[in-house]
Amino acid sequence: MKRRVYDFFGKEIDLDKEKYCPVYYVQCDCGHLAIRKNNTDRQIFRCSLCKNEYRQRQKTRKVVPIFKEL
Repeated sequence: MKRRVYDFFGKEIDLDKEKYCPVYYVQCDCGHLAIRKNNTDRQIFRCSLCKNEYRQRQKTRKVVPIFKEL
């Protein structure tokens, strides 16, 4: 599933065309926007509504969910 990603001003980014544009928001599964966490070395996004976390892979720039182990 390809997730929608947005820049700082809320403009949608096409990751296939724009290589170096930083991502600030990611479309969550619940329909809300997941916001990028500060002070992290990786691109980690967290939804404030459902508390799901996502990360952006370095090589492919694909956004994938982080599954928590119990």
